[in-house]
Amino acid sequence: MPFPATLDPAPFKRADVRQAYQVAKEIPGVLAEQPCYCYCQRQGHRGLLDCFRTEHASNCTMCIKEALLAGKMHREGKSTGEIRAAIIHGDWANVVTSTGPASSEVNR
Repeated sequence: MPFPATLDPAPFKRADVRQAYQVAKEIPGVLAEQPCYCYCQRQGHRGLLDCFRTEHASNCTMCIKEALLAGKMHREGKSTGEIRAAIIHGDWANVVTSTGPASSEVNR
C-alpha cells in the first residue's frame, strides 16, 4: 500500500523543518506507524506521517521533534516499536531544534 505523498523539504527555510520533512519523505513507513501528540487527529490525521502531507508540521514543534527522533532512531537501527515507545515516553521533548524565521515561511 503506497503512503501519502509528503511535501518537498527543500522550500522550508528552517533547517530542522527541512530535516523533518526529509525524514518523512525517506521513511514514510516508519512515520506512518508513529503516534502524534499534537492533537492533529482533530484534523483527521491517523499518525505522524499525515502531519507532513501539508504545512501542518512546519508550524508544530512537536511534530518536528517526533520526526527528528524517529529519523535518528531509525538510523541507529531501532525498530518501529522501539521508536513508538520512545515517542510515547516523551523522548521527543529532548530533541534540539534550530531557531530562525517562522517555520511556515517558505522560499517561493
